[in-house]
Amino acid sequence: MIDRELKALFGPDTLRECWTVPTDIRAGQAKRVAVLANQLGNIGTPEAQRGLVKAMAPNDRLMLCRWLADKGYAANCLGMGK
Repeated sequence: MIDRELKALFGPDTLRECWTVPTDIRAGQAKRVAVLANQLGNIGTPEAQRGLVKAMAPNDRLMLCRWLADKGYAANCLGMGK
């Protein structure tokens, strides 16, 4: 289910590439991806969410996709972003 939703939101290439994002990111990057995840969660429609994702810088898009696909990565980002 989540895989299908992530493919619809990010596209299959980004979903595949997100697993190459290093887990040893800097605190500033962790905070940035946490903010992006919050922004995405506050958008009401799938169309608006796709618009936000398309407007992101490629690296931000990859980090956010990894965040949503990998709970361990998200937990690491949350811990670093504090």
